[in-house]
Amino acid sequence: MKQGDLMLKKLKLLILTLPFLLLFSCAKNNFPLASQEVHKKALQPPPAGMAKVYCFGTGFEGGIPKRHTNIDIKLNSKIWGQVFNKNYLHANLRPGKYYITGPDTVRVDPYILEIEPNRTYFIDSKLHYIGLKWSFFELDESTGRKYIYENPPSAINALSGS
Repeated sequence: MKQGDLMLKKLKLLILTLPFLLLFSCAKNNFPLASQEVHKKALQPPPAGMAKVYCFGTGFEGGIPKRHTNIDIKLNSKIWGQVFNKNYLHANLRPGKYYITGPDTVRVDPYILEIEPNRTYFIDSKLHYIGLKWSFFELDESTGRKYIYENPPSAINALSGS
């Protein structure tokens, strides 16, 4: 074997192993992921005198596939944003009475949320296959925080900057 061929083989081996070495060295050093920063920012307390509201899209019940579930969520009849399976909307809102509803294509009982200042609310939403009815319900804080850490925020969130 020629010395040039041996060098070429060593170079190929180095090129093939380099991405793995970089990947494992980053994992070992535990660099923060961008999503961790997004979730940390999302979990900031609301501004003084306001409340923070999260609305999750955890999917369907009753055997419907849980993929590609794009659902418009409305807040006081205006589009708040879109939830998919396994993501969430968030907004800082002033105290008062709010009506959270789902898409016009299914039956929805509006969820009435009486917001108090300096609080955080975690609302979940599901479509029940039997009767095609969309429903909302409040989650406890530990479940809500767990959802935030496990799932990304919605890319379609009209009130995220509020």
